[in-house]
Amino acid sequence: MLNGHPSTEDVAVIVTELSANAIRHTASGEKNGAFHITLALAEHAVFVSVADAGSSGTVPRVTCADDMAVSGRGLDMVTTLADRVAIHSTGHGHTVTAELRTQQPEGHPW
Repeated sequence: MLNGHPSTEDVAVIVTELSANAIRHTASGEKNGAFHITLALAEHAVFVSVADAGSSGTVPRVTCADDMAVSGRGLDMVTTLADRVAIHSTGHGHTVTAELRTQQPEGHPW
């Protein structure tokens, strides 16, 4: 879907980070757990959403990890790569959506 798209590498990093967070911090990582990835391509933007299975006590949030920390930078990295990040409660878990705006070269299909 993003073959040759200028945001392909950033989208791959975002999907990896949000998926890892869902598995590590929510019921998505438990036996029979699941998470859902949605990719939407608009004329001047790419939207990536990851919906997790929820868990008591966890809410996705950007943290400022210290220099020696071995984790805690994923959502911060996502907010750096994306033009906008939104976090929504779904009642069962959370959905994190990253929007990456793109410049469309004239005559290109995306």
